[in-house]
Amino acid sequence: MKKLVLFSSIILSLLFFSCSKSNNTEPVATLPSDPFNPAGISIDSLIRTVSELSGEKSVTILGSNYTISTRSQYFEGNNMAAEYLKSRFKSLGLNILDQKYSSSGRNILAIQQGEDKENYFIICGHYDCCPDSALAPGADDNASGCSVVLEAARLISKLRPKYSVIYALWDEEERGQGSQYFADSAFTAKMKIKCLLNADMIGYDINNSRMAALYEPHEYGSLQYTNIIKDVNNQYGYGINLITSDSPAASDDEFFHSKGFATVAINEKIKFYAQDPVYNFNKYYHTSSDRLDKFDKNYFENMSKLAITSFAKMIGLNLSAAK
Repeated sequence: MKKLVLFSSIILSLLFFSCSKSNNTEPVATLPSDPFNPAGISIDSLIRTVSELSGEKSVTILGSNYTISTRSQYFEGNNMAAEYLKSRFKSLGLNILDQKYSSSGRNILAIQQGEDKENYFIICGHYDCCPDSALAPGADDNASGCSVVLEAARLISKLRPKYSVIYALWDEEERGQGSQYFADSAFTAKMKIKCLLNADMIGYDINNSRMAALYEPHEYGSLQYTNIIKDVNNQYGYGINLITSDSPAASDDEFFHSKGFATVAINEKIKFYAQDPVYNFNKYYHTSSDRLDKFDKNYFENMSKLAITSFAKMIGLNLSAAK
């Protein structure tokens, strides 16, 4: 019951704050009929986020120059990464929820009201990484997914979607804690989550395969949203070879699926069952060599565009014809 009261009060306070914000800080909203233009998705913006989160470039955090050399939960770099993510959301005028759920874990979320203030879509990724050392860049796992969430926020925060949006960056995915806490709280509070889209490791492509796993559980209405992803992939010619699985991914989305929420996930790794060979998996995963220079940037760009454009359609924005 304590969890229910805490979660509900946070959501209510954020919604109140959104309604009472000054017009000087609120993003300029356009009409719902105005299109979302996929051509606005910027590979430079995506790469900037990966570079800053993985320590390729230093950033200003809490007024000081800092290099995020690790995002392991056992190092201060993880907290500094959280502060960096908060500052990025704040620069867009979004309402922030810094959800400190334990002595070491904190989810960073931003909320945007839609025309429908009660029903939410979530686009998410996790910001913590491995190995547990002072050098853990985690470029693919999962600065790549974080960049998708921030790029979606940069573009969609200027629009007025039909449904409300939560941009979620989870902590401690590597230990299954941050997203599980939120999913448990949302279930207890009977929060109306129409679907969660999870991006986890989307920058590495081996031998130009253009393969990606699309996790489409057949329960809870998930298929209608994976069909959107397939349609967008075909419509805009992103060229991703989507290999489907009828289960949640072994990532943050599985906790929401276990609570009966619709989920979809996109991931570069193709291995659904123990007996399967592994295709297109980043061999630098969970090592200090998981860096931006291992990315296939064209693949990363198209995976990001596929995820963001599909999410824009899910939340009720009209898509422009431009790629």
